[in-house]
Amino acid sequence: MKVGVVDEHGHLHLFAPDQVEALAAVGLVWREGDHWRFDATRVDLGQWPELAMCDFCSERPVTWEITADDFALTVGIEYRSVNNWVACETCGAFIAAGDRRSLETRALAFCQQRVALTGLPFAPFAAAHREFLRQFWRHYRSIRRYDTPYGPPQEK
Repeated sequence: MKVGVVDEHGHLHLFAPDQVEALAAVGLVWREGDHWRFDATRVDLGQWPELAMCDFCSERPVTWEITADDFALTVGIEYRSVNNWVACETCGAFIAAGDRRSLETRALAFCQQRVALTGLPFAPFAAAHREFLRQFWRHYRSIRRYDTPYGPPQEK
């Protein structure tokens, strides 16, 4: 069973009970009434990779770090990509293999789930997300596995 923890932006994150205990032991997670809270801005993701979510599908844990040049894109609203990206095992494998179609399908499925919660039409979000992924591939430089319990270091 996973424990729900709400971050500083009101987003719900799910963790294994032992992860919550470890985070609470160092003061990164605390209880507020009936809810667990945490401040992800104070976390070194290299030390706590289980806190990071895949930049493509929001799965955990992340097992890949991706180097890409910074870019900005305006499609209705302004998107920014700054510094490195992170990916789960599945999305990272798609990127390492250059499988753009599978990565887009997976990322759009996540996007569609999020947009469905808003009641807004999906088409504008899908178009913006596709363009953001095109820009990602234009600015993509390299991918490597994190040196974490989730996978050995490996350059691609």
